[in-house]
Amino acid sequence: MSLRGHSTPRREAGAREVRLARDARERTLLWAGRKGAFGALGRITPDYYTMDGVIPRSTMPEVLRRSPRLAGRTNLTICNVFHAGDGNLHPLICLTRSTRASLTG
Repeated sequence: MSLRGHSTPRREAGAREVRLARDARERTLLWAGRKGAFGALGRITPDYYTMDGVIPRSTMPEVLRRSPRLAGRTNLTICNVFHAGDGNLHPLICLTRSTRASLTG
């Protein structure tokens, strides 16, 4: 599969870095980083709600652009972990005591 051109939409959406693995060792390291994303998020917020969705890869840039807008409208922090190559998206809604209370009424 060719990933040529995939970095442009990510950069336009605010990605700080877009990196493709050059070999099996780098693929393993990148995969470990992705697997560690949920644990790393635990250092940012005590609780979060996550979903597992699959979207067409061609819509990934638009979904990533909409995420901050949705967060702003709802006053929530939303992080995204995803496999850009297969369209698997894991939005994580960060929760605190105050956001949990406002969501439960």
